[in-house]
Amino acid sequence: DILSIEVLLCIIILIAYIIVAEIIEIKRIDFLHESGVAVLLGIFAGLIIKYTMGKTIAFDESSLFYFILPPIIFSAGYSLKHRSFFSHFSYIVTFGLFGTLISMAAVSFLVISANHWLFAAPEYANFRLSDYECLMLSAILCASDTVAALTLVKPNAILFGEGIINDAVSILLFRSIEDLVASSKSSVINAPDPLKGGAVEHGLRQLDADRFGLVSSDALRILGSFGFVSLLSVLVGVGFGLAASFAFKHIPTLKVHAAREVFLIMLVAYL
Repeated sequence: DILSIEVLLCIIILIAYIIVAEIIEIKRIDFLHESGVAVLLGIFAGLIIKYTMGKTIAFDESSLFYFILPPIIFSAGYSLKHRSFFSHFSYIVTFGLFGTLISMAAVSFLVISANHWLFAAPEYANFRLSDYECLMLSAILCASDTVAALTLVKPNAILFGEGIINDAVSILLFRSIEDLVASSKSSVINAPDPLKGGAVEHGLRQLDADRFGLVSSDALRILGSFGFVSLLSVLVGVGFGLAASFAFKHIPTLKVHAAREVFLIMLVAYL
């Protein structure tokens, strides 16, 4: 029952958001952005669920990466002005890719340094983050907020394109660091055990004591994983895009069945 109510509430929120966003654009309301409306509606819905049903919804990151982000990225790419994007492609890649990597390195250095300096005392040991957790936080912080910039200046292809690439790079960096943490845990837990558990137990204690501290090769592993996933993602996207174009061009019956055509576009866009 709670799931059906949540779905109904989400649909109502989406309808309200679309209507309010159109009103803001028609009335040219400058003091309120449509992203602020989405935040306020989300807070309102959370309060309704908590105080009327006594439920607390736990946010799942898988829902964000697999169900929420794909439509957002598709919408940004679909509404992008391709001629302006490719005419400023060098600037967009410079700021979106290399700028994000430089920002990631600088923010990581500051966060890790502040973490070790502020929580160096033994009584603050429980509050100290691991270096991997600092890197995950830095990957989130290095995503620039182009929405705020676009509200202050006229629509700009460089800002808009940089925002799209910046978000994608941040997500890939976060995933690469997350995979590195998982592999580090797995390598210790699955270590050889010649002394009937002694080596594994010692490794687990050492891993907990070090709190997954960084080593010099981790940066290369993160960059290697980032490059591999980025290249593979581009190849998959281009491949499915070409395959979809070929299908729409050489299968004329798809135009007769509108439902099949629409769902095929949605499914290919999700991939």
